[in-house]
Amino acid sequence: MEYVLSPEEMVAQTSGCLALDVTRPTQQQASQANQVSSDADFQSIADGICALDVWNQLLTPLTNSFPLDNGCAHVDLGSLPQTGFSQETGLYLSPSEDDDGVLGVLAGIFLDHIHPSMPFFKRSYLLDNLGLKRQEHDISFNALIHAICALTLLQTSHRSGPTILPNRKEQAETLMSRAVQLHSSTNLGEAPTLENVLTSIFLFACQFCRENHNAAKFRLREASTLAEIMKLGELQAYGWLAPDERDRRLRTVLGLTLLERVYAIQRAYPLNEKSLTRGHVHVIQGMLEQGFSNYELQDLQAVSSLKDMIESFDFVDSRLLKCWRNECWVEGNERHVSPATVCTLLKRYASSIPDSGAHNWDSQRADITITRHWMRSVLWKLASRHGFVSDLSNDKELRPKYVISIATDAIVTCESFGISTLEVHGIGLTEKLYDIITSALEFMETRQNPTSMPLNDDPSLGHGNVSAQTLSPCRKRNALASSGTGSDAPEPICPPAGLCNRYLAIFASFMGGDHPFLGPYMQKLCGLDIFGP
Repeated sequence: MEYVLSPEEMVAQTSGCLALDVTRPTQQQASQANQVSSDADFQSIADGICALDVWNQLLTPLTNSFPLDNGCAHVDLGSLPQTGFSQETGLYLSPSEDDDGVLGVLAGIFLDHIHPSMPFFKRSYLLDNLGLKRQEHDISFNALIHAICALTLLQTSHRSGPTILPNRKEQAETLMSRAVQLHSSTNLGEAPTLENVLTSIFLFACQFCRENHNAAKFRLREASTLAEIMKLGELQAYGWLAPDERDRRLRTVLGLTLLERVYAIQRAYPLNEKSLTRGHVHVIQGMLEQGFSNYELQDLQAVSSLKDMIESFDFVDSRLLKCWRNECWVEGNERHVSPATVCTLLKRYASSIPDSGAHNWDSQRADITITRHWMRSVLWKLASRHGFVSDLSNDKELRPKYVISIATDAIVTCESFGISTLEVHGIGLTEKLYDIITSALEFMETRQNPTSMPLNDDPSLGHGNVSAQTLSPCRKRNALASSGTGSDAPEPICPPAGLCNRYLAIFASFMGGDHPFLGPYMQKLCGLDIFGP
């Protein structure tokens, strides 16, 4: 028997103030929940969710039952020497061996778990410079290593055996403060170094993890401006460079291009008009690949993953972003993406990527594959907004049920990895999963109530569709037609309760539920008529 949360119970557990009205689980139900084994998979856990009346009863069986897979090194930072930060002055004291010890430990964790997804430099670059204590005499490198270590604390798994570190966020704030202090020189931007660009990128990532998206946007634009001053996107500027410097610059410009395109979709970040075109990106990829023979295996794998991620976003340009933001309808000469283009891209990203079997490949494969599912969701929403989705479409990718297929494929992918493998990628991965499942839920609500448009009004907020009020008359007709209004309206499509519960299990387990998407997801479930009495 499958036990699921009723909408009333989920509201009670989310708000905390309505829990008195919830019936406690029976002894049999509680016993079933507590018997979930430590090596259970996501499906068995989702099937065992009971109607529990307090958060601990809901979350404890879930978070204790997912496979931890020992994929992430855990260090009790409370036992490490503290950095010399003065709370009174807000400034650091002189560097000490204690500082170097903390930086070295965190840099090692970064290289093992985050670097494969952010390979802006070779592993040896960080290790060699730390060994030479470059941070003691080079301010720009010192700022960079502090920003890297701050991100490591913010993004890597919060699990340390059975306990959660109480001072993790505080230490991250301390490291960020130091990075900003070192980075913000009076002449920043006059003669920037690659370390300046990278520090801005890692500070962007830190602010993203902290959900400070105005600050994140500022740091990403800062990185883009510094890169432009350094002419990183100009091919003729690479001829005279030493091989290692050339390699780092090529990696940086590709990684920055990727970040800008992803953030342009997520948060309406204004794409730089000088952003590399698809053809230009492929040329730079070719230049980077020329040095592959000098790479160590782990570096080769990381750069290959960067190439895979770039290929997932190589179609993103200003024209597509105008369509995504609903700006194409206000132009005098409307230019939209075509149904054929969207369908081709949907088919492209539905194909799986081969398993290389390489060391630490699971972490990279999880990031790439879930991102590809997210792009399918983005493209399908784009098609829906333009009236391309119809029950009568010859292409299954442009039919209403396909949004459920995307959500199902994404959760199957998640369930194939241990939870700590997913946690390595931080809340950015959770946000993509949240977008995928809520896109399905919101479209289903529109099908059940065709007079309403999807829940979120502004795609610039990062999680939503466009409201009916912003549609042109032509687009309103297309949107209503795709929703099936009128006498020929199709049967409503409801996502199965099991699928919703599987996502609930992921969100509850990810970082112990300590992220911004668990509560809103449960609130969305409350409005669905799929759980029965």
